[in-house]
Amino acid sequence: MYPLLNGLRVIEISAFVAVPFCGNTLAQLGAEVIRIDPPGGGVDHKRWPLSDEGGSIYWSGLNHAKRHVAADLRDPQVQERVIELIGDDGIVITNLSPAFLMDGRLLAEKPRTIIATLEGFPDGRPAVDYTVNAASGLPLITGPEGHAAPINAPFPCWDMIAGLQLALALVAAERRRRLEGVGAWIRCSLSDVMLAAMTTLGFVGETEVTQNTRPRLGNHIYGTFGHDFSTADGKRLMLVALTPRQWTELCRVTQTEDAFRRIEESRGFDLRKEADRFAAREEIRSLLAAWFATKTMAQVQELFGPTSICWHPYQTVDELARPGGLIESSAIFERVHHHGVGEIWTAGPMFRLEGETRLPLKPTPDAAQRETIADLAATDEERSHR
Repeated sequence: MYPLLNGLRVIEISAFVAVPFCGNTLAQLGAEVIRIDPPGGGVDHKRWPLSDEGGSIYWSGLNHAKRHVAADLRDPQVQERVIELIGDDGIVITNLSPAFLMDGRLLAEKPRTIIATLEGFPDGRPAVDYTVNAASGLPLITGPEGHAAPINAPFPCWDMIAGLQLALALVAAERRRRLEGVGAWIRCSLSDVMLAAMTTLGFVGETEVTQNTRPRLGNHIYGTFGHDFSTADGKRLMLVALTPRQWTELCRVTQTEDAFRRIEESRGFDLRKEADRFAAREEIRSLLAAWFATKTMAQVQELFGPTSICWHPYQTVDELARPGGLIESSAIFERVHHHGVGEIWTAGPMFRLEGETRLPLKPTPDAAQRETIADLAATDEERSHR
């Protein structure tokens, strides 16, 4: 954790991924994030994967570093206490849109308040990452050539992007509030997050300009050369050659210069160019597959290690956390004991501040440690007397 947002209080009323991830991101940067859940836990507090003790590993990952409050938001008296808790310079993030905060009264009475709400579609229709992804078109261009059915992604990318976008918008709105003294209501929809990404990366513009929809390519990479390969010892790796330098080094290391030169001469290509490598992708894949089939993964590592070639062996999720794996070698993780889960690798901020010490990560509390609105009010009163 880094104390970049010390003094900033954020009230979170949320469930599932995007908004909890937003709150977690702000908490990792030093903000006091208070997540309010119903007594007994929110709808997501037992989501899989679970530990043998029944604790949600998912929930711990998204909600550590926050303060946790149990409160029945259906109670009008509790609602009034929450509004008091928000204060005159409050920040609220939610994807549950409680009516008592969304009726306009809060901003009318406290115009410096910043509210960020996440919805499925701008018209109010509900959505989750997986249904928004169905609308993106990506499942229909994922998978091997000739495959007919959609292929869903196991990673909720739109939720994660939305969480980061909300965190960025909140920090920007808070900066404006400091300069101009005004609050904001930030409204974001998961579908707009998806559409923005699809247009920014050219997926939509491509269909408008060329009148074509991108085909399924299996493990080829659109517009350049990249593919998976099997080694002599039965392991697999992903290889990508984006730049002329990477391509030149790949040809040299694999001793395929002459073979690729013949392809260039016969096809009129210059394989230093991404477009030509993409056009010749199957010929390139076939030649390289024959080379990789004669080399073990250790030999590939020895040959590719000193180069700028982008490659990595395929590995299972559990290999990430093995001794000597990528997580252990990264500076952003700590071993943290979460109640009901046990000690697991836990991520702090995804960046490193050079020359600054990262503060220890905070674990998720057990149910008995969850505070009440009265506890928070007492804490605030104690602070005011210091």
